[in-house]
Amino acid sequence: MGRLNNRLQMARIFLCSPAMIRIRGGFILLAALGMCGYYLYDFLHLERAGSSRVITQQAQGNFKIDVRLTNLTYDTAAHLLRATVQLEVKATQHPLEIESVVLNLQKNPDGSYDWLPFEKTDLETFETVDNPKAPHLSFAQARLNDLTLLSEPGRREIWYPFDASRVELVPRACVNLGAESCANATTAQIKSVTLDCNDPGFVLSGPEISGNKITFRMVRRPFVHFTSIVFLVVAILFFVFLLVPPGRNPPADVNNLLARSLGFIGALWGIRALIVPSTVTIFPTVVDFSILTLFGFVFALIIYRVNKLYSKEGGL
Repeated sequence: MGRLNNRLQMARIFLCSPAMIRIRGGFILLAALGMCGYYLYDFLHLERAGSSRVITQQAQGNFKIDVRLTNLTYDTAAHLLRATVQLEVKATQHPLEIESVVLNLQKNPDGSYDWLPFEKTDLETFETVDNPKAPHLSFAQARLNDLTLLSEPGRREIWYPFDASRVELVPRACVNLGAESCANATTAQIKSVTLDCNDPGFVLSGPEISGNKITFRMVRRPFVHFTSIVFLVVAILFFVFLLVPPGRNPPADVNNLLARSLGFIGALWGIRALIVPSTVTIFPTVVDFSILTLFGFVFALIIYRVNKLYSKEGGL
């Protein structure tokens, strides 16, 4: 162990040399500027870009349908996505009338579909015009609150804040057709699908489009990801700082280590409360495992230093 202490002392002398101080100062400055730049980019772009997505499709036929999923919120316990569905249906020519609409958003695991019927009493219909010289066209709107969508956990909740949920949509809608006829129809009438996330803890990632299949993920906000990594790196650096004894007086070094360790443990617990707020009911998470691991290393270091001090002084 004497060799280890000598090497730690040599490392300390090297790190405190004037050249290393200048290098360390430049590195810290670059790291601080990089952090500020990322947080500014996150505030101005990432947070806003992750709240909404618009997927356009090639609508065919006599009607065009815009589907909007708003108030998207993710239930981590049930692995369900909740949303409000808004439909806008427009005829492409006169005198077509909108009598009913059927909508499906997902394919069940058994291959079946759950159709959402909108009858004429559910539709708010009126006429619109694109060109003053053109005839009026039929237009309808509908709304369905608290729709539940199935999702698959991309990463389990134990990986918080790096957990994620995967949602697959197979949107299909038809006007003036029944569910069975719409399932067999070859003409796509959906013009666009809009996703609006309203969950304070998640943002949208994706989507990936393959044919009429739309796949997107609900992930934690980039701010939480980056902040968690920064705090972990800082905590590891502070632990490395605890490894280097500040002087050559063993009793004073042990007392100093105990004081610094208590401050370090309190800081780790405060970081845990900041990264995992009270609104997150998941326990344990990868954050808890990381903090408990650092706790274990700190206690092991304290026991080693105290045992070494008593061994040199001949025991208690």
